[in-house]
Amino acid sequence: MNKKNFVKGGAIVLFALMTLLYACQKTAETPARAQTIAETTDQPVSLLSVPTVLQGKACGTPLQLPLVNTSEETPATLGSVEISNDETNLYVRYDAALGYDLKQIRIFVGDASAAPSSDDIDNGTNDAQNPVFGQFYKPTDFTNATYTYILPLVSLKGQCVKVMAFAQLQAVTKGKALKAWAAGTPNGGKNPSYYVDYCLQSCETTAACYDNESAWAAGKRYVTKGNWATYTPTPNNGKEPVTIYAGQTMAAGTASFSAPDIDGNVTITIKLAAGWSLTSDNESVKIQGYIGVPPAKNPAPGQFTTYKGNALTITVPKFEYYGIHLDVRRVVPCP
Repeated sequence: MNKKNFVKGGAIVLFALMTLLYACQKTAETPARAQTIAETTDQPVSLLSVPTVLQGKACGTPLQLPLVNTSEETPATLGSVEISNDETNLYVRYDAALGYDLKQIRIFVGDASAAPSSDDIDNGTNDAQNPVFGQFYKPTDFTNATYTYILPLVSLKGQCVKVMAFAQLQAVTKGKALKAWAAGTPNGGKNPSYYVDYCLQSCETTAACYDNESAWAAGKRYVTKGNWATYTPTPNNGKEPVTIYAGQTMAAGTASFSAPDIDGNVTITIKLAAGWSLTSDNESVKIQGYIGVPPAKNPAPGQFTTYKGNALTITVPKFEYYGIHLDVRRVVPCP
């Protein structure tokens, strides 16, 4: 081969290699979901560890959907799909059922108000109401068990979106791949498929309002005038619970007393009524035991010595009488 032909041949090979490399890069950088959401260039993000990222942070109540097998006449649940949002992103999480692996995923998120049309890239279905997978996002970085699709809320056109979640799964014992959709409203086409409309959950929290009250287990008054504080004679082996009164007249719960154990200790169990709770004080429960009738003077709960803390089940030595004081609060309408 002469030198001229060798150089010419080498140039052709180099050009072909460069063209192939450019094509591969372009494919890798251009996800198939380019038309899932109109008027945005934001790309979805996939996280394989989203449960730890999102735990306790989703706004409102996530939408839980079964991943229903549409390959068989008798539907079976092959996993689940959860749709949720926080203040920043929309999340669509897949979980395969035990014994199945995720093999393929397709996700569509679009305008919930878009009408079915083969020309409407926001709808995800054609005129025959069958899904158009070319409009779906196709992730490749999922594990066998789980995948979470994350889409920035700024990409959405409204407060409600249409979501279609498709997957192919296969039993870990192998066999044929099964098609499944997150159950919702049937699209109505010849090929079974479903969609759901998901409206973004509000992230605003309604703060509860409380009134704080002083409470005592019912019994006899320490003094006949003024302070209404009461002490409690030990009931007969704890058979009858004693009412706990807040603000003197409001029933806020009960206190029960166990029979003495072999060590001579009694367990006092406090149950608060609905709408009532202890305050955040570290010593919201104060107990003083008395061998005999307590002195006829105003008690000082801060100086009680038998128990101080915030437990609702307390084991204390057996006494004939107990002064049981609680700092409680009740839910009230906010002004």
